[in-house]
Amino acid sequence: MQQANAATCQPIGALTNGPSWWQDWTGECVAIVGAGPSAKKAGVETLRDRIHVIAINESFKLCPWAEILYGCDKAWWDHHRGLPDFAGFAPGSLSDIPRGSVVRAS
Repeated sequence: MQQANAATCQPIGALTNGPSWWQDWTGECVAIVGAGPSAKKAGVETLRDRIHVIAINESFKLCPWAEILYGCDKAWWDHHRGLPDFAGFAPGSLSDIPRGSVVRAS
């Protein structure tokens, strides 16, 4: 992955007390792809293999190669049966937490 470029991406600092599975992308760019109607026109494919990508809910359909899939709505996860074919990380895919569960950092 590319390092953050000061002209395009401003790092906000590391999570110092997060869970052990939390990704440390300090100094790197991350795109968060939402599921709004404009996302289909945004050309998210250009992000692939360039920067880290987090997909939110239905946007996983636009970027199934995202590193993280975030969704905190249990009904959504149930509807999608936990998305067992999603290759990336979903906070709830940990072995001791049902996929799609809300995971909170303390």
